[in-house]
Amino acid sequence: MPETWEQIRDEVHRRFREWGRQGAPARRYALLVAGYCRTQAEHLADQMALTLRDGELVRLAEWVEAAADRPLTPAERADATAVGAAVGAGVQACLSGSTNGGFLHNPFGVVDCLRTAFDDPLRAAGRLIGYPGVASEEGVWPPPSPPSYSSVRRVMDCLCPARWDPTADWTPPPEAVPWARRMYEGRAFDALPVLADLLEESGCLDRPLLDHCRQSGDHFRGCAAVDRLLGHRWPNPT
Repeated sequence: MPETWEQIRDEVHRRFREWGRQGAPARRYALLVAGYCRTQAEHLADQMALTLRDGELVRLAEWVEAAADRPLTPAERADATAVGAAVGAGVQACLSGSTNGGFLHNPFGVVDCLRTAFDDPLRAAGRLIGYPGVASEEGVWPPPSPPSYSSVRRVMDCLCPARWDPTADWTPPPEAVPWARRMYEGRAFDALPVLADLLEESGCLDRPLLDHCRQSGDHFRGCAAVDRLLGHRWPNPT
């Protein structure tokens, strides 16, 4: 029997709660929001076609991803702020000019979650998924419209697979690390299956990592397999 919307939502909320119990870093929450917005970028851009310049939403997601990994320079922060302001203005123009009660019809939608992810990733992610207890201050911002929970789960599966037990005594071969870094920085995740072959030939016995590299579908910044190779904090089983 196919999963219901409520079942997927409850699983997303359960995994989000486990992230909190395990002390997930702020980076993971920021990349969850950015990854989700990437899955929705085309849909959102279509709705905001008259008020948003081509590529601005993805550009904002890129700044969130950059800020999750390192402090932005003053010039970068200024550009990110300008892009965020332009996207926010596009949302407001879309809302004020629309009467159909569509996806973006509330003042704190998914795009605002992306903007918030710069300074408060945990709250931004909690608002995005409608997590109970992530309330707005004094009712200023109502929560966003319910997201596509199946898309949220896809991003979660990439950042922190549900069944993951990394092999502690395995060290990546030296040639794999620069490859993984180029893949990460260039978003060339389609090369992950080739990387899996290289790792397996080098003696990697971490089956979840190899399976994750060969997993079909989209991968995102913060991909658990690439993070493992680059020495980021390992994902915890959820």
